[in-house]
Amino acid sequence: MLTRSNNGVAVEDSTLTEEERVGKEQSELVPLLTGGKLKSYQIKGVKWMISLWQNGLNGILADQMGLGKTIQTIAFLAHLKGNGLDGPYMIIAPLSTLSNWMSEIARFAPSLHAIIYHGDKKDRDEIRRKHMPKTIGPKFPIVITSYEIALSDARRYLRHYNWKYVVVDEGHRLKNSKCKLVKELKQLPIENKLLLTGTPLQNNLAELWSLLNFILPDIFSSHEEFESWFDFSGKCNNEALKEELEEKRRAQVVAKLHAILRPFLLRRMKSDVEQMLPRKKEIIIYATLTAYQKNFQDHLINRTLEDHLRETVDAGRGMKGKLSNLMIQLRKNCNHPDLLESAFNGSYLYPPVEQIVGQCGKFQLLDRLLAKLFERKHKVLIFSQWTKILDIMEYYFSEKGFEVCRIDGNVKLSERKRQNPQMDLQAMDRCHRIGQTKPVHVYRLTTAQSVEGRILKRAFSKLKLEHVVIGKGQFKQERTKADGSDVMTEEELLAVLRDDEDGEDKWIQTSISDENLEKILDRSDLITSSSDDENNEAKPTPIPLKGPGWEVVIPTATGGMLSTLNS
Repeated sequence: MLTRSNNGVAVEDSTLTEEERVGKEQSELVPLLTGGKLKSYQIKGVKWMISLWQNGLNGILADQMGLGKTIQTIAFLAHLKGNGLDGPYMIIAPLSTLSNWMSEIARFAPSLHAIIYHGDKKDRDEIRRKHMPKTIGPKFPIVITSYEIALSDARRYLRHYNWKYVVVDEGHRLKNSKCKLVKELKQLPIENKLLLTGTPLQNNLAELWSLLNFILPDIFSSHEEFESWFDFSGKCNNEALKEELEEKRRAQVVAKLHAILRPFLLRRMKSDVEQMLPRKKEIIIYATLTAYQKNFQDHLINRTLEDHLRETVDAGRGMKGKLSNLMIQLRKNCNHPDLLESAFNGSYLYPPVEQIVGQCGKFQLLDRLLAKLFERKHKVLIFSQWTKILDIMEYYFSEKGFEVCRIDGNVKLSERKRQNPQMDLQAMDRCHRIGQTKPVHVYRLTTAQSVEGRILKRAFSKLKLEHVVIGKGQFKQERTKADGSDVMTEEELLAVLRDDEDGEDKWIQTSISDENLEKILDRSDLITSSSDDENNEAKPTPIPLKGPGWEVVIPTATGGMLSTLNS
């Protein structure tokens, strides 16, 4: 509440707690947001969006995933609606998140009317007829749709509406300025745009320009001109000065990007603004190649795997596939050699589950890990980039008698809604987010003595140039090759895998013991509260940062195989 000081100036009542102050500010700023409480930094995020709106600017909300970009966006749209701006508004998002957007709007701002614009052509025709009249009024809904439907209907239907505001979730999908989605969205009449992304913008200026060109085409109209802003190059024949000049050039790039992006981009990190989140620990557990996998890997390196598989294929079944792309085949072998065999011989039948586990080091490790996690009554999420690995896992869980819920790109929207609409591929941040009450352990299974366990260390030691990426309130630098590529050639790959002298540390190549597995499963050091510190109670001893078969990932660590990958 406001009171008056002795000189008559209105001041804020100092008796209000921080929670009461934020609640009061929310009720004044977004009275329609009745289903939840915004945090202080989320209020600032909403104010930032309002400021962009008032100044006729578009922007990128790039908060780290888990900080509530969804509720901030809903609050902003509720603010606009509450001030008599009927829209229309459209949210374009991945298919997997449409139901979540719908449920979050209903939860936090139940007075807002929203619809999911999805389905086949007949379904969409019916939605437009019933819910999307050409005349915009207070009852016109917030339209929630997927990239695919936006791409399909942009020119034929969606361009007939003068969109007051369009939100693109997972906005980094637009980093390629030549992709069809960008071209189609540019055809829509849109007054204001907001991109949401929890993924740092990275790798090159062309990708950054694509996003800026989409939200601010009048300012960032020319890619060539944008690139020229960062051309601080100059010839130098003095080797001693080259490194100093390169450092100066990078500093100039960072400073200029700061100046350019500051008005249009907002990014906060969990470590900065969300102190109530439970702690998280990421641990790499190294699986060892089984003899079966080692045999496959040797055949791949020597380019004899196809001949080997021909000898093992049943004569009456015939050949069904051909192996190509060495990197992919080596990665498949790490995840499970059945990915190679089944693709090659066309088999749709899995061997007994004991054989599935016995053939693969990762599955042996997973089998041990799951037994101990289920014994402790933990909830488990498993993420893989390979749908065929999910097939094998589904078979494994079925044979083991475990209940499993699977979601991948082939699951229909209606089925996603029934199961869990919030799941997607970004595993760690999907678990470690607002609302999580228990510590999160992330186990990254990596195969030692393989393309996974050895190539990362070699690849990142060879990288030459540095490119700027948006990080925690500043611009961080990642390295890439001189030709812009971050992919090793096949010759480099084979050299790494054949070079015994460039092998990993012995502790990486060691299978983790049951005793050490028990140690890394212990999360008591994450549960210790601040009150324990104040009472000088003995703290649980954390596990060492690395040991035989494991390595704890520390964001600030300088050593460790994956430390150079952490942003």
